[in-house]
Amino acid sequence: MNKYFKNVTFFEWVYAIVITAFSFFPLLIANAQHKKYEWDAIIATYDYDFFFGWIAVIAVALQFFGTVLDRKFSLKTYWQTRRPTCLFAIFYILAVFSTILQVMRGTTLTGKELFFGTDLRLEGLFTYLVYILLFYMATQIKTPILKRLILYIFLAVGLYVCIMSFAGSFKEEYVAGIGFDVGTFLNPNHYGYYLAVLFGCVFALIISDKLSDNKIEISPKLSVNPDNIMAKSIYFLFFILIVYVLTLADALGAYIACAAIVLFGVFALFARKGNIKKGLLAVLALIVCGCLVLVAAMQISTRVDLTITQLFKDIEMVLTKAPGAETAGTGRWVLWTETWDKILEKPFFGWGVEGITDYLGEKIGTVRTHNEYLQYWAFFGTFAIIAYLWGIISVYTNAYKNRKAITGIEIACLCGALGYAVNAFVGVSLLYSAPYFFILLGLSNISSPKK
Repeated sequence: MNKYFKNVTFFEWVYAIVITAFSFFPLLIANAQHKKYEWDAIIATYDYDFFFGWIAVIAVALQFFGTVLDRKFSLKTYWQTRRPTCLFAIFYILAVFSTILQVMRGTTLTGKELFFGTDLRLEGLFTYLVYILLFYMATQIKTPILKRLILYIFLAVGLYVCIMSFAGSFKEEYVAGIGFDVGTFLNPNHYGYYLAVLFGCVFALIISDKLSDNKIEISPKLSVNPDNIMAKSIYFLFFILIVYVLTLADALGAYIACAAIVLFGVFALFARKGNIKKGLLAVLALIVCGCLVLVAAMQISTRVDLTITQLFKDIEMVLTKAPGAETAGTGRWVLWTETWDKILEKPFFGWGVEGITDYLGEKIGTVRTHNEYLQYWAFFGTFAIIAYLWGIISVYTNAYKNRKAITGIEIACLCGALGYAVNAFVGVSLLYSAPYFFILLGLSNISSPKK
Protein backbone atom coordinates (compact mmCIF):
# COMPACT_ATOMS: atom_id res chain seq x y z
CA MET A 1 0.00 0.00 0.00
CA ASN A 2 2.88 2.37 0.77
CA LYS A 3 3.97 2.34 -2.88
CA TYR A 4 0.58 3.76 -3.89
CA PHE A 5 0.49 6.52 -1.29
CA LYS A 6 4.17 7.34 -0.83
CA ASN A 7 3.93 10.58 -2.83
CA VAL A 8 0.81 11.86 -1.04
CA THR A 9 1.57 15.16 0.69
CA PHE A 10 0.51 16.12 4.19
CA PHE A 11 -2.10 18.58 2.95
CA GLU A 12 -3.46 15.99 0.51
CA TRP A 13 -4.13 13.68 3.45
CA VAL A 14 -5.74 16.44 5.48
CA TYR A 15 -7.93 17.53 2.58
CA ALA A 16 -8.86 13.95 1.73
CA ILE A 17 -10.01 13.32 5.30
CA VAL A 18 -12.16 16.48 5.37
CA ILE A 19 -13.64 15.77 1.93
CA THR A 20 -14.39 12.16 2.82
CA ALA A 21 -16.08 13.24 6.06
CA PHE A 22 -18.78 14.98 4.00
CA SER A 23 -19.59 11.68 2.29
CA PHE A 24 -21.17 10.45 5.50
CA PHE A 25 -23.94 13.06 5.66
CA PRO A 26 -26.70 10.53 4.84
CA LEU A 27 -25.65 8.30 7.74
CA LEU A 28 -25.79 10.95 10.47
CA ILE A 29 -29.24 9.91 11.63
CA ALA A 30 -29.28 6.15 11.44
CA ASN A 31 -32.97 5.86 12.38
CA ALA A 32 -34.17 8.55 9.98
CA GLN A 33 -36.40 6.14 8.06
CA HIS A 34 -39.94 7.53 7.78
CA LYS A 35 -38.81 10.61 9.75
CA LYS A 36 -37.86 12.85 6.88
CA TYR A 37 -39.43 15.89 8.56
CA GLU A 38 -37.42 15.42 11.73
CA TRP A 39 -35.45 18.67 11.79
CA ASP A 40 -32.95 17.11 14.21
CA ALA A 41 -31.48 15.31 11.19
CA ILE A 42 -30.79 18.60 9.48
CA ILE A 43 -29.38 20.19 12.64
CA ALA A 44 -27.00 17.24 13.07
CA THR A 45 -25.87 17.69 9.48
CA TYR A 46 -25.23 21.37 10.13
CA ASP A 47 -23.19 20.68 13.28
CA TYR A 48 -21.13 18.19 11.29
CA ASP A 49 -20.68 20.70 8.47
CA PHE A 50 -19.72 23.40 10.96
CA PHE A 51 -17.02 21.25 12.63
CA PHE A 52 -15.33 20.07 9.45
CA GLY A 53 -15.90 23.45 7.84
CA TRP A 54 -13.66 25.13 10.41
CA ILE A 55 -11.02 22.46 9.88
CA ALA A 56 -11.18 23.26 6.16
CA VAL A 57 -10.81 27.00 6.83
CA ILE A 58 -7.72 26.49 9.03
CA ALA A 59 -6.04 23.94 6.74
CA VAL A 60 -6.57 25.96 3.56
CA ALA A 61 -5.46 29.18 5.26
CA LEU A 62 -2.19 27.57 6.37
CA GLN A 63 -1.43 26.18 2.94
CA PHE A 64 -2.56 29.23 1.00
CA PHE A 65 -0.58 31.74 3.07
CA GLY A 66 2.44 29.49 2.73
CA THR A 67 1.99 29.60 -1.03
CA VAL A 68 1.53 33.37 -1.13
CA LEU A 69 4.64 33.93 0.99
CA ASP A 70 6.60 31.86 -1.52
CA ARG A 71 8.55 34.28 -3.67
CA LYS A 72 7.67 32.23 -6.75
CA PHE A 73 3.96 32.91 -6.29
CA SER A 74 2.42 34.75 -9.24
CA LEU A 75 -1.19 35.86 -9.32
CA LYS A 76 -1.12 35.85 -13.13
CA THR A 77 0.12 32.25 -13.21
CA TYR A 78 -2.42 31.28 -10.57
CA TRP A 79 -5.22 32.72 -12.70
CA GLN A 80 -3.97 30.89 -15.80
CA THR A 81 -3.53 27.52 -14.13
CA ARG A 82 -6.30 27.58 -11.52
CA ARG A 83 -8.97 29.71 -13.12
CA PRO A 84 -12.00 27.88 -11.66
CA THR A 85 -10.66 28.37 -8.13
CA CYS A 86 -10.11 32.09 -8.80
CA LEU A 87 -13.61 32.46 -10.26
CA PHE A 88 -15.27 30.76 -7.30
CA ALA A 89 -13.22 33.01 -4.99
CA ILE A 90 -14.50 36.05 -6.90
CA PHE A 91 -18.03 34.69 -6.56
CA TYR A 92 -17.60 34.47 -2.80
CA ILE A 93 -16.05 37.94 -2.48
CA LEU A 94 -19.02 39.37 -4.37
CA ALA A 95 -21.37 37.42 -2.10
CA VAL A 96 -19.76 39.05 0.93
CA PHE A 97 -19.92 42.49 -0.71
CA SER A 98 -23.61 42.11 -1.61
CA THR A 99 -24.36 41.06 1.97
CA ILE A 100 -22.54 44.12 3.33
CA LEU A 101 -24.76 46.25 1.10
CA GLN A 102 -27.74 44.30 2.43
CA VAL A 103 -26.80 45.22 6.01
CA MET A 104 -26.32 48.86 5.05
CA ARG A 105 -29.81 48.94 3.51
CA GLY A 106 -31.31 47.31 6.59
CA THR A 107 -32.29 43.68 7.02
CA THR A 108 -34.42 41.59 9.36
CA LEU A 109 -31.64 39.01 9.59
CA THR A 110 -29.14 39.09 12.44
CA GLY A 111 -25.39 38.98 11.92
CA LYS A 112 -25.37 35.37 13.09
CA GLU A 113 -28.05 34.44 10.55
CA LEU A 114 -26.20 36.17 7.73
CA PHE A 115 -22.99 34.33 8.55
CA PHE A 116 -24.27 30.94 9.69
CA GLY A 117 -27.76 30.80 8.17
CA THR A 118 -31.31 30.94 9.47
CA ASP A 119 -33.07 28.17 11.37
CA LEU A 120 -35.03 27.32 8.22
CA ARG A 121 -32.15 27.47 5.73
CA LEU A 122 -28.85 26.78 7.43
CA GLU A 123 -26.87 28.51 4.70
CA GLY A 124 -24.96 31.71 5.35
CA LEU A 125 -21.67 33.20 4.26
CA PHE A 126 -19.79 30.57 6.25
CA THR A 127 -21.58 27.73 4.47
CA TYR A 128 -20.84 29.24 1.06
CA LEU A 129 -17.21 29.62 2.10
CA VAL A 130 -17.08 25.93 2.99
CA TYR A 131 -18.43 25.05 -0.48
CA ILE A 132 -15.64 27.01 -2.16
CA LEU A 133 -13.00 25.54 0.15
CA LEU A 134 -14.23 22.02 -0.58
CA PHE A 135 -13.71 22.70 -4.27
CA TYR A 136 -10.22 24.06 -3.63
CA MET A 137 -9.26 21.13 -1.40
CA ALA A 138 -10.52 18.64 -3.98
CA THR A 139 -8.39 20.27 -6.68
CA GLN A 140 -5.34 19.67 -4.47
CA ILE A 141 -5.86 15.90 -4.52
CA LYS A 142 -3.39 14.93 -7.24
CA THR A 143 -2.69 11.27 -6.42
CA PRO A 144 -4.92 9.09 -8.66
CA ILE A 145 -5.37 6.28 -6.12
CA LEU A 146 -6.43 8.81 -3.47
CA LYS A 147 -9.05 10.26 -5.84
CA ARG A 148 -10.35 6.75 -6.45
CA LEU A 149 -10.48 6.01 -2.72
CA ILE A 150 -12.45 9.20 -1.99
CA LEU A 151 -14.95 8.43 -4.76
CA TYR A 152 -15.32 4.79 -3.65
CA ILE A 153 -16.08 5.82 -0.06
CA PHE A 154 -18.70 8.28 -1.34
CA LEU A 155 -20.26 5.56 -3.48
CA ALA A 156 -20.13 2.99 -0.67
CA VAL A 157 -22.23 5.29 1.54
CA GLY A 158 -24.58 5.85 -1.40
CA LEU A 159 -24.91 2.10 -1.88
CA TYR A 160 -25.93 1.66 1.75
CA VAL A 161 -28.51 4.46 1.51
CA CYS A 162 -29.98 2.98 -1.69
CA ILE A 163 -30.21 -0.49 -0.16
CA MET A 164 -32.10 0.97 2.81
CA SER A 165 -34.48 2.76 0.44
CA PHE A 166 -34.96 -0.40 -1.59
CA ALA A 167 -35.78 -2.41 1.54
CA GLY A 168 -38.12 0.31 2.81
CA SER A 169 -40.17 0.21 -0.39
CA PHE A 170 -41.45 -3.26 0.48
CA LYS A 171 -42.88 -2.29 3.86
CA GLU A 172 -46.63 -2.14 4.28
CA GLU A 173 -46.64 1.57 5.14
CA TYR A 174 -44.74 2.46 1.96
CA VAL A 175 -46.30 5.26 -0.12
CA ALA A 176 -44.71 6.00 -3.50
CA GLY A 177 -42.44 9.03 -3.36
CA ILE A 178 -43.12 9.65 0.33
CA GLY A 179 -42.85 6.76 2.74
CA PHE A 180 -39.38 5.42 2.12
CA ASP A 181 -36.00 6.03 3.67
CA VAL A 182 -34.46 9.31 2.52
CA GLY A 183 -31.63 9.30 5.07
CA THR A 184 -31.13 12.84 6.38
CA PHE A 185 -32.58 14.38 3.23
CA LEU A 186 -35.63 16.46 3.99
CA ASN A 187 -37.74 15.21 1.07
CA PRO A 188 -37.54 13.10 -2.10
CA ASN A 189 -36.61 16.12 -4.25
CA HIS A 190 -33.49 16.73 -2.19
CA TYR A 191 -32.83 13.00 -2.25
CA GLY A 192 -33.13 13.21 -6.04
CA TYR A 193 -30.06 15.48 -6.09
CA TYR A 194 -28.06 12.80 -4.32
CA LEU A 195 -29.34 9.99 -6.52
CA ALA A 196 -28.58 11.92 -9.71
CA VAL A 197 -25.01 12.43 -8.51
CA LEU A 198 -24.67 8.71 -7.73
CA PHE A 199 -26.17 7.86 -11.13
CA GLY A 200 -23.62 10.07 -12.91
CA CYS A 201 -20.64 8.61 -11.08
CA VAL A 202 -21.62 4.97 -11.54
CA PHE A 203 -22.74 5.42 -15.16
CA ALA A 204 -19.37 6.95 -16.06
CA LEU A 205 -17.41 4.27 -14.21
CA ILE A 206 -19.14 1.60 -16.27
CA ILE A 207 -18.46 3.20 -19.65
CA SER A 208 -15.03 4.76 -19.08
CA ASP A 209 -13.16 3.44 -16.05
CA LYS A 210 -10.32 0.96 -16.21
CA LEU A 211 -9.25 -0.50 -12.88
CA SER A 212 -6.07 -2.16 -14.11
CA ASP A 213 -4.22 -3.41 -17.21
CA ASN A 214 -3.94 -6.97 -15.96
CA LYS A 215 -5.09 -9.30 -18.74
CA ILE A 216 -5.45 -13.04 -19.00
CA GLU A 217 -5.03 -14.45 -22.48
CA ILE A 218 -7.70 -17.02 -23.28
CA SER A 219 -6.72 -17.45 -26.92
CA PRO A 220 -4.40 -15.66 -29.37
CA LYS A 221 -7.29 -13.36 -30.29
CA LEU A 222 -9.06 -13.10 -26.94
CA SER A 223 -7.95 -11.79 -23.56
CA VAL A 224 -9.91 -10.65 -20.52
CA ASN A 225 -9.23 -8.39 -17.58
CA PRO A 226 -10.70 -10.04 -14.45
CA ASP A 227 -10.22 -6.89 -12.32
CA ASN A 228 -12.24 -4.74 -14.71
CA ILE A 229 -14.92 -7.42 -15.17
CA MET A 230 -15.41 -7.73 -11.41
CA ALA A 231 -15.48 -3.97 -10.86
CA LYS A 232 -17.91 -3.28 -13.69
CA SER A 233 -20.21 -6.08 -12.56
CA ILE A 234 -20.48 -4.37 -9.17
CA TYR A 235 -20.98 -0.98 -10.85
CA PHE A 236 -23.72 -2.45 -13.02
CA LEU A 237 -25.68 -3.90 -10.10
CA PHE A 238 -25.35 -0.59 -8.26
CA PHE A 239 -26.58 1.23 -11.38
CA ILE A 240 -29.72 -0.90 -11.53
CA LEU A 241 -30.38 -0.23 -7.83
CA ILE A 242 -29.97 3.54 -8.31
CA VAL A 243 -32.44 3.58 -11.20
CA TYR A 244 -34.98 1.68 -9.12
CA VAL A 245 -34.61 4.02 -6.13
CA LEU A 246 -34.88 7.01 -8.48
CA THR A 247 -38.37 5.83 -9.39
CA LEU A 248 -39.23 5.73 -5.69
CA ALA A 249 -38.06 9.29 -5.16
CA ASP A 250 -39.87 10.25 -8.39
CA ALA A 251 -38.06 13.60 -8.66
CA LEU A 252 -38.39 15.10 -12.13
CA GLY A 253 -35.19 17.11 -11.78
CA ALA A 254 -33.27 13.88 -11.20
CA TYR A 255 -34.79 12.28 -14.31
CA ILE A 256 -33.73 15.23 -16.44
CA ALA A 257 -30.26 15.18 -14.88
CA CYS A 258 -29.84 11.49 -15.68
CA ALA A 259 -30.80 12.07 -19.32
CA ALA A 260 -28.19 14.85 -19.52
CA ILE A 261 -25.59 12.53 -17.98
CA VAL A 262 -26.20 9.86 -20.65
CA LEU A 263 -25.74 12.44 -23.42
CA PHE A 264 -22.60 13.81 -21.78
CA GLY A 265 -21.24 10.28 -21.35
CA VAL A 266 -21.59 9.61 -25.07
CA PHE A 267 -19.87 12.93 -25.82
CA ALA A 268 -17.03 12.02 -23.42
CA LEU A 269 -16.49 8.71 -25.23
CA PHE A 270 -16.01 10.45 -28.56
CA ALA A 271 -13.92 13.25 -27.02
CA ARG A 272 -11.47 10.75 -25.50
CA LYS A 273 -11.31 8.71 -28.74
CA GLY A 274 -10.79 5.50 -26.83
CA ASN A 275 -12.62 2.26 -27.53
CA ILE A 276 -15.78 4.00 -28.71
CA LYS A 277 -17.48 0.83 -29.95
CA LYS A 278 -17.31 -0.89 -26.57
CA GLY A 279 -18.28 2.29 -24.78
CA LEU A 280 -21.36 2.85 -26.93
CA LEU A 281 -22.42 -0.76 -26.47
CA ALA A 282 -22.13 -0.24 -22.72
CA VAL A 283 -24.24 2.95 -22.95
CA LEU A 284 -26.88 1.12 -25.00
CA ALA A 285 -26.95 -1.79 -22.54
CA LEU A 286 -27.35 0.61 -19.61
CA ILE A 287 -30.19 2.46 -21.34
CA VAL A 288 -32.02 -0.80 -22.09
CA CYS A 289 -31.54 -2.11 -18.56
CA GLY A 290 -32.56 1.23 -17.11
CA CYS A 291 -35.78 1.21 -19.13
CA LEU A 292 -36.54 -2.35 -18.00
CA VAL A 293 -36.06 -1.30 -14.38
CA LEU A 294 -38.36 1.69 -14.93
CA VAL A 295 -41.07 -0.58 -16.35
CA ALA A 296 -40.72 -2.97 -13.43
CA ALA A 297 -40.79 -0.11 -10.93
CA MET A 298 -43.97 1.27 -12.47
CA GLN A 299 -45.70 -1.92 -11.37
CA ILE A 300 -45.13 -0.64 -7.84
CA SER A 301 -45.62 3.07 -8.52
CA THR A 302 -47.47 4.54 -11.51
CA ARG A 303 -46.16 8.02 -10.71
CA VAL A 304 -43.14 7.85 -13.03
CA ASP A 305 -45.05 8.20 -16.29
CA LEU A 306 -47.43 10.73 -14.70
CA THR A 307 -44.50 12.89 -13.60
CA ILE A 308 -42.97 12.94 -17.08
CA THR A 309 -46.36 13.56 -18.72
CA GLN A 310 -47.00 16.48 -16.37
CA LEU A 311 -43.72 18.08 -17.50
CA PHE A 312 -44.98 18.44 -21.07
CA LYS A 313 -48.34 19.74 -19.86
CA ASP A 314 -46.59 22.38 -17.76
CA ILE A 315 -44.41 23.47 -20.68
CA GLU A 316 -47.51 23.83 -22.85
CA MET A 317 -49.27 25.92 -20.20
CA VAL A 318 -46.31 28.28 -19.87
CA LEU A 319 -45.83 28.71 -23.63
CA THR A 320 -49.52 29.34 -24.27
CA LYS A 321 -49.93 31.43 -21.08
CA ALA A 322 -52.93 29.28 -20.22
CA PRO A 323 -54.86 29.75 -16.96
CA GLY A 324 -53.02 28.08 -14.11
CA ALA A 325 -49.58 28.53 -15.73
CA GLU A 326 -48.28 29.84 -12.41
CA THR A 327 -48.68 26.33 -10.99
CA ALA A 328 -46.34 24.84 -13.61
CA GLY A 329 -43.48 22.83 -12.17
CA THR A 330 -45.42 22.31 -8.93
CA GLY A 331 -45.45 26.06 -8.41
CA ARG A 332 -41.89 26.72 -9.54
CA TRP A 333 -42.83 28.89 -12.51
CA VAL A 334 -44.34 31.62 -10.33
CA LEU A 335 -41.29 31.45 -8.05
CA TRP A 336 -39.00 31.95 -11.03
CA THR A 337 -40.95 34.86 -12.45
CA GLU A 338 -41.12 36.61 -9.08
CA THR A 339 -37.41 36.03 -8.53
CA TRP A 340 -36.66 37.43 -11.97
CA ASP A 341 -38.56 40.60 -11.06
CA LYS A 342 -36.44 40.96 -7.92
CA ILE A 343 -33.26 40.41 -9.96
CA LEU A 344 -34.25 43.28 -12.27
CA GLU A 345 -34.72 45.54 -9.23
CA LYS A 346 -31.11 45.03 -8.07
CA PRO A 347 -29.27 43.46 -11.01
CA PHE A 348 -25.66 44.28 -10.18
CA PHE A 349 -25.03 43.20 -6.58
CA GLY A 350 -28.30 41.56 -5.61
CA TRP A 351 -30.17 41.45 -2.32
CA GLY A 352 -27.59 39.62 -0.19
CA VAL A 353 -27.85 36.30 1.66
CA GLU A 354 -31.49 35.18 1.84
CA GLY A 355 -32.35 38.72 0.74
CA ILE A 356 -35.58 37.82 -1.05
CA THR A 357 -36.85 35.03 1.21
CA ASP A 358 -39.20 37.29 3.18
CA TYR A 359 -40.67 38.64 -0.05
CA LEU A 360 -41.21 35.16 -1.55
CA GLY A 361 -42.57 33.82 1.72
CA GLU A 362 -45.15 36.58 2.09
CA LYS A 363 -46.24 36.60 -1.56
CA ILE A 364 -46.08 32.90 -2.47
CA GLY A 365 -45.56 30.95 0.76
CA THR A 366 -42.25 29.40 -0.33
CA VAL A 367 -39.01 31.11 0.66
CA ARG A 368 -36.60 29.66 -1.90
CA THR A 369 -36.56 30.11 -5.68
CA HIS A 370 -36.11 26.41 -6.51
CA ASN A 371 -33.52 27.29 -9.11
CA GLU A 372 -30.03 27.65 -7.70
CA TYR A 373 -28.80 29.86 -10.51
CA LEU A 374 -31.65 32.34 -10.15
CA GLN A 375 -31.19 32.11 -6.38
CA TYR A 376 -27.51 33.09 -6.54
CA TRP A 377 -28.31 35.76 -9.12
CA ALA A 378 -30.95 37.32 -6.88
CA PHE A 379 -28.80 37.01 -3.75
CA PHE A 380 -25.44 38.18 -5.08
CA GLY A 381 -26.01 39.89 -8.42
CA THR A 382 -25.07 39.56 -12.07
CA PHE A 383 -21.30 39.73 -11.64
CA ALA A 384 -21.42 36.94 -9.04
CA ILE A 385 -23.52 34.59 -11.15
CA ILE A 386 -21.21 35.18 -14.13
CA ALA A 387 -18.19 34.23 -12.00
CA TYR A 388 -20.02 31.18 -10.64
CA LEU A 389 -21.10 29.88 -14.05
CA TRP A 390 -17.74 30.68 -15.59
CA GLY A 391 -16.05 28.69 -12.84
CA ILE A 392 -18.22 25.65 -13.53
CA ILE A 393 -17.75 25.88 -17.29
CA SER A 394 -13.98 26.28 -16.85
CA VAL A 395 -13.78 22.91 -15.15
CA TYR A 396 -15.42 21.23 -18.13
CA THR A 397 -13.40 23.16 -20.71
CA ASN A 398 -10.21 22.22 -18.87
CA ALA A 399 -11.29 18.59 -18.98
CA TYR A 400 -11.89 18.84 -22.72
CA LYS A 401 -8.49 20.46 -23.33
CA ASN A 402 -6.85 17.64 -21.36
CA ARG A 403 -9.16 14.90 -22.69
CA LYS A 404 -6.28 12.61 -23.67
CA ALA A 405 -4.97 12.58 -20.10
CA ILE A 406 -8.27 12.46 -18.21
CA THR A 407 -8.98 9.26 -16.25
CA GLY A 408 -12.17 7.27 -15.81
CA ILE A 409 -12.40 8.45 -12.19
CA GLU A 410 -12.26 12.09 -13.29
CA ILE A 411 -14.96 11.49 -15.91
CA ALA A 412 -17.08 9.88 -13.19
CA CYS A 413 -16.65 13.00 -11.05
CA LEU A 414 -17.57 15.21 -14.02
CA CYS A 415 -20.74 13.20 -14.63
CA GLY A 416 -21.65 13.23 -10.94
CA ALA A 417 -21.18 17.00 -10.78
CA LEU A 418 -23.23 17.37 -13.96
CA GLY A 419 -26.07 15.48 -12.30
CA TYR A 420 -26.13 18.09 -9.56
CA ALA A 421 -25.70 21.03 -11.95
CA VAL A 422 -28.71 20.03 -14.06
CA ASN A 423 -30.85 19.29 -11.02
CA ALA A 424 -29.97 22.75 -9.73
CA PHE A 425 -32.22 24.28 -12.39
CA VAL A 426 -35.26 23.07 -10.43
CA GLY A 427 -33.91 22.73 -6.90
CA VAL A 428 -32.46 24.61 -3.95
CA SER A 429 -28.94 24.57 -2.54
CA LEU A 430 -28.75 22.90 0.85
CA LEU A 431 -25.77 22.12 3.01
CA TYR A 432 -26.37 18.36 2.93
CA SER A 433 -26.34 18.08 -0.88
CA ALA A 434 -24.38 21.05 -2.30
CA PRO A 435 -20.98 19.90 -0.91
CA TYR A 436 -20.99 16.90 -3.25
CA PHE A 437 -21.17 19.19 -6.26
CA PHE A 438 -18.10 21.19 -5.27
CA ILE A 439 -16.14 18.12 -4.18
CA LEU A 440 -16.74 16.19 -7.41
CA LEU A 441 -16.17 19.29 -9.51
CA GLY A 442 -12.84 19.78 -7.74
CA LEU A 443 -11.76 16.15 -8.06
CA SER A 444 -12.47 16.26 -11.79
CA ASN A 445 -10.64 19.54 -12.38
CA ILE A 446 -7.44 19.29 -14.37
CA SER A 447 -5.26 22.38 -14.08
CA SER A 448 -4.85 24.34 -17.28
CA PRO A 449 -1.36 24.23 -18.71
CA LYS A 450 0.80 27.26 -18.09
CA LYS A 451 0.82 29.75 -20.93
